[in-house]
Amino acid sequence: MNFKNIPCWVKVASVVLVAVFLLNWPADSGQWAAWVQAFGSVLALVVAIRLSEQERFTRRQERDQDRAEQAHAAAYDMTTLAVELHGRIVQLHAYSTGDQDRSVYLSEVLFFKNFQQRLARCTSGSVPVMQKNLGLEVRKLALAVTYYVVARSLRQAPQEPDWITWAERANGLFHQADMAIPKT
Repeated sequence: MNFKNIPCWVKVASVVLVAVFLLNWPADSGQWAAWVQAFGSVLALVVAIRLSEQERFTRRQERDQDRAEQAHAAAYDMTTLAVELHGRIVQLHAYSTGDQDRSVYLSEVLFFKNFQQRLARCTSGSVPVMQKNLGLEVRKLALAVTYYVVARSLRQAPQEPDWITWAERANGLFHQADMAIPKT
């Protein structure tokens, strides 16, 4: 047992109890029984407090570990989303140069609806602020792409975006998300 981890009040109470015991040495078996009960009670209190502190410490460690795992998983998911966004931008650019049927863009609308929901899960809860900010950047780019896809699905002719800039932004977001993954 490491005596440095014992709280000061326990050390003081133990010294006081031993001092009182030595000053009032028991004379008969009844007094001995009372002293044994007193020492047992103090020991039981010390053990109960120590177990409680140990349990609280263990729960705190588990909670911190869970938060770290959630942040790691969310950062990894954010990286995956950034890669998917880059891939969709490249794919949409290829679609935009051809005469695509409306159903292609309708499926993209459904993809981006699902994408936004997955992105919301990556940035909710106890994730680091940097990751939430990165999520906002990914969301902005995804919304711009979604606007283009919706307009095309409605057979409107939106202004053609700067596909290279969008692809570079998505690639940059991927690298930022990759850097946000905690290294273990």
